[in-house]
Formats: sequence, structure tokens, C-alpha cells
Amino acid sequence: MYRYLVIFVILVLAGCKAAKIPVENENGFIGNATSSTCKVKGKILSILPDSDDDTTTMCGIHPCFAKVEILELSDCGAAATLPYKSGDVVTMRFIHTLQPTKNIFPTMKPRFPGLRRGDMFQSMAENKKDPDRNNTFIITSYLRLF
Repeated sequence: MYRYLVIFVILVLAGCKAAKIPVENENGFIGNATSSTCKVKGKILSILPDSDDDTTTMCGIHPCFAKVEILELSDCGAAATLPYKSGDVVTMRFIHTLQPTKNIFPTMKPRFPGLRRGDMFQSMAENKKDPDRNNTFIITSYLRLF
């Protein structure tokens, strides 16, 4: 009996680890689901011209910020406290820029095709406070939708 109790406790503890779960759909990888992310489907309304003042960073060289209309917001983790809903327009920061990554990061996998005004995409997004902005969604990977 004691052996079964020990095995049960070990299995419960092993299951409590908050791991990042790869999220995929029929078209491919869109990010890692964590307790602080939400699945976002959005449309690029405009690419913001402002970038980092430091011209040695990727966002100092290439555009990283965009105004995005949230089309769908779902699958939020337990720690994701977002005051947004479908139809809201928010600022999003694309970590790997809005440019195609093939020439910027030649060895990076997966590669991202870049996004332009009017493009729709799907991603796992994390809402963070930005010192220079109010709330900003951080996008580390995305899937461009057609």
C-alpha cells in the first residue's frame, strides 16, 4: 500500500511542473502556451515608425511595433490578466521584427515571412508592461494567415 502511495505522490508532483507547451494548428507552429499567454488572432492596422533609439539593436534597425486589431482572443493561461477583447486595437512588439527573418537571422528556425499592413496572423502573445508604453503584447513567433 505504501508503495502505491509513493508512486501516486511522485506522479502528482511530476504533473505539477508548469512546462511550456508547444501550440500548433494544421498550418504549423505558433508559439508556446504558458500561464501568462493568450492565443491571439490579429490584423496589422499600421506599422509604427518608432523603434529603439539604440541603432545596434534589431528594433533600432528594423520596425518591431505595430498597431493590431484583436480579432480573437482565447486560451488564456491562469496568470494572463488581460483587459482586452475582440475588436480592441493594441500595440504589439514583434521580438524578431516585422521584416522577413530569412535575411536578418539566416540560421534561425523557424523562419517568419514578415508582416505588412492588412496582414492577419495568429500567435501566442504575452501582455507585459513596457517602460515607454502602457501595455504591450510581446510576440515571439507567429503564423501569417491568408
